[in-house]
Parts: sequence; structure tokens; C-alpha cells
Amino acid sequence: MPEGDTIRTLAQRLGPRLEGRRLVDAQSRWPRVVRGLTGREVGRLRTHGKHLLVPFDDATWLRIHLGLKGTWHRYAPGERWRRSQGDMGLVLATADDVLVCFFAKELERIRDKALSRSPRLASLGPDLLGDFDRSEALTRALHDPGRPLREVLLDQSIAAGIGNEWCCELCFLHRLPLEIPVGEVGPTALGALLDDAVTRMRAAVGQSVRNTTGRRVPRTFVYGRRGEPCLSCGATVAMARLGPWARISYWCPTCQSGQR
Repeated sequence: MPEGDTIRTLAQRLGPRLEGRRLVDAQSRWPRVVRGLTGREVGRLRTHGKHLLVPFDDATWLRIHLGLKGTWHRYAPGERWRRSQGDMGLVLATADDVLVCFFAKELERIRDKALSRSPRLASLGPDLLGDFDRSEALTRALHDPGRPLREVLLDQSIAAGIGNEWCCELCFLHRLPLEIPVGEVGPTALGALLDDAVTRMRAAVGQSVRNTTGRRVPRTFVYGRRGEPCLSCGATVAMARLGPWARISYWCPTCQSGQR
């Protein structure tokens, strides 16, 4: 699933093709959400966590969540799509570009005055790539001290933007077991991890490929590296499906020796 830095990068790339331009066509597999958008001017794109927000001059917004499979393609007017029409979730077309979102998980049209009250947005925690409220995120994170750190980091109602890859990489970098109760981590170590998340995720915005190691290869310390040697100690990187959603998780059994 695209994480916060990926969605912010997407907004940067879509922005020059949409912002300040009028739509000549708008289509969706959910027609109601694009009703009346043809002819509307697009405003400045925003993001919150994993959500892309597209404003229009009729005081409405589109909220788009890509989920696991969502992707955007750009085509010239009249160009044949590389995926089928049935995979289309949203089309926003200007005189110069046809921007198609395939496999969108969620698509919602929201009135400007109701944006902050939208259930999916109102439930989100502070945005790691926005005006991040560290104190609020820590308060939310430590509300249930027995909860595993991995679940806390992935909970978008605590801090919005971290996904599975950043979760695994940050826990490795801070030598914290994925399953350690967050109360045992404590506010100092957890605050340091969140600070690091802000710094690293903001630095990753604009990158075509996320890189946490600073090396050409491998680009990650543990994520996606099951059975390979740890870059720090040489132990074999482990993988398992953890938690109620059986998320595939990676860690070093030596560097994160408290992993359960």
C-alpha cells in the first residue's frame, strides 16, 4: 500500500498537470462522485497520510485512497490505455492530459465545509508530512500501553502516513522489536522514532524509489529481505505474518533481539 511519502510525491507529480486547469472530462466507476466536475477548475492538491485530496472551484473535494493496488497513469488525449476500462476508478482529463486512477480503493466527494468532519479524515491522527503534532501523537500512541509497537505505528488514527515498509525499517533502525508493548518503549524512545519518521519520510518525498539504507543496493535494511543477511550484524532477516491482519513483517532477530 502506498505510504504517506508516496502519496505526497504523487500530489507533486499530478499538481502541475491539474492545478489551475479546467477539466474537460471527469469519469468514475462511481458516477455520482464526479457529477458536475466537467468544466470545473482544480485547486491546489493536498494530502493527509495516505489520502490524496483534490479541490475544485465549486467548493467540493475528491478524497482518494489507493489501497493496495491503486495506481495513476497519464495519457495524451486519445491515447489508448494500458489497462482495461473495467479497472478504472477515476478519470480527470484536461485539454493536455488524461489522468486515470486504476483500482482506487476509496473515492469520496466532500463539500468544503464538511471536509474536516469526513469520518475517514476526522479519524486520522497528526500527519507526519504536515503540521505534525508530536505531543498529540505520543498521547494517542501511549493510551493503550500493552498494544504492540507494530500495531501502534500502523494505526492511522495515531499518526497518519506510516505503512508496513516504514514500520519495519524504523523499528530496525531504532533496534526495537515489532511486537514489544508500546508502554515498554516509553515516550522518549517512541518520540525519537516518530521524529526520525518525520525526517526520513519528508526526505523521501519526490524520490522515484524509496531508499532507507543510502546504498544503491539493497535499498532497505530488512523490508523485503527475508533470508538475506542483516546489513548490521549478518544474521538472517526473518519474516512472518503478524497481528490480526496478518501483515507480512520483517526484522533482524539479533539486532531486534526482543522480537517475540
